[in-house]
Amino acid sequence: MSSPYSLEHLAEIRNGARRMVERTRAHEGDLNNLVDMAEEAARQATALSVALTRRDTNADGLGRLCSDQARLSVEHGPDVIVMDLTMPVLNGLEATRLIKATQATRESRVIAYTGNGSIPPPLERWFVAVVSKPSPPDIVLAAVQNAVGL
Repeated sequence: MSSPYSLEHLAEIRNGARRMVERTRAHEGDLNNLVDMAEEAARQATALSVALTRRDTNADGLGRLCSDQARLSVEHGPDVIVMDLTMPVLNGLEATRLIKATQATRESRVIAYTGNGSIPPPLERWFVAVVSKPSPPDIVLAAVQNAVGL
């Protein structure tokens, strides 16, 4: 190998950078689609969060909202769902039951996010992992990456 400051080495770096730019441009559309999907997921999560915090939300209304959101996700159903098991009105186990009972989300992998760490044995099959809370973001990210096989 030549000196790190040689013209040959600088040309290798330049060519490598050009290849990276070409690969990035080739995936630009895919990345834009991912951003759009993430923005839509954030909008849906906001709607669900607002519903969860309202005192007048009942389990039936929340169930309908979850079903509506699941129907909207048919085309791009989530690969992984991180489910907080302790939520008001509709707990995480019931929400996961609805997710697993809905055709569009049945195959989604669900990670339980819980402070008590106990899931009734018959329901353990619904979850690909259990993450204790609070957990640092890198632990949650590792669980998600493991769930999607990264």
